[in-house]
Amino acid sequence: MNSMRRIVMTTFVGHFTNDGLVLMLPLLIPFIARDFDLSYTQIGLLGGSLVLTMGVGQVFTGYISDLSKVKWPFISLGLIILSVSLCAMSFCNSYTCLIVFNLLAGFGASFYHPCGIALLVKSMKDKIQGKILGIHGVGGGIGILVYPVLAGVILSKWGWRHALLMLFPTGIIAASFFFLTREEPSFYAGRKHYRALNRESLLLIALFGCLAMFYRGFVTFLPVRLEEIGYSVASVTTVVTLFYGTGVIGELTSGFLTDRYSRKWIVFASLLAASILVVILFQSVWILVIPLGFVAYTVWIPTTAVYVEGVPEAWYGTALGLLQGLA
Repeated sequence: MNSMRRIVMTTFVGHFTNDGLVLMLPLLIPFIARDFDLSYTQIGLLGGSLVLTMGVGQVFTGYISDLSKVKWPFISLGLIILSVSLCAMSFCNSYTCLIVFNLLAGFGASFYHPCGIALLVKSMKDKIQGKILGIHGVGGGIGILVYPVLAGVILSKWGWRHALLMLFPTGIIAASFFFLTREEPSFYAGRKHYRALNRESLLLIALFGCLAMFYRGFVTFLPVRLEEIGYSVASVTTVVTLFYGTGVIGELTSGFLTDRYSRKWIVFASLLAASILVVILFQSVWILVIPLGFVAYTVWIPTTAVYVEGVPEAWYGTALGLLQGLA
């Protein structure tokens, strides 16, 4: 197996695990909230605490990773921190404990995207390939699809604590995969001067930020709202799975479209469609959640490709950390 294929495989596994572990938490939040009798404000703080450290942390971890000639050790470290934090959450008996380990889990999750995508882009050499970014995105999408299903099964039988306890080892296993990565050390001599925050990058960061607010808010409160209006655990799990599952198809499709058509028009059309669908979603959840999942996920690949093009290799981690973190 050549180094490129090995990197595609390991980043696929890393993305699968990182995003799966992070985004199974919204499914568990309604049941955590019920056990701890949390208000809407407390639910928002619990969901937002992970997003906060994950966002801020990505700026830091992206920058630090650029000081090293290789990215894979940072990815492994992040997966380990994320996994151990989720394990610790399963033993929490207070809201404060949940917040503390959720913050730590967010910091662990902050390593993957700036470092993992930088590793993948670096391996492409000359041209950013939407197809490869799409395959990488599918890894995260499948993880987001599989982990809620597994968590839902465990949740219905043994509760949310067992879901965290039984799934955290997968992060440790994924971290070990990166020891097999044959990453070529970056060959640049020092970090060249580069203006990471220019007009175009700021516009893309703002776009990513709007998308992230929409996405995080939606996946956090969708299960809560569905449970409130009478959906069973199985139904909530199915709706969330449909959203993530069609997202996998959307992300893979957008990878191929990115190499052929205008990336800006793909982003525009997807955001417009998502905005309309989310407004009318609860008129017919079972029907509208499918196209919503598809269009919501087609935005990530073309936006990332537009942003990374023109960024020097010495700044991949920093630039991606700014995009993911400030968003």
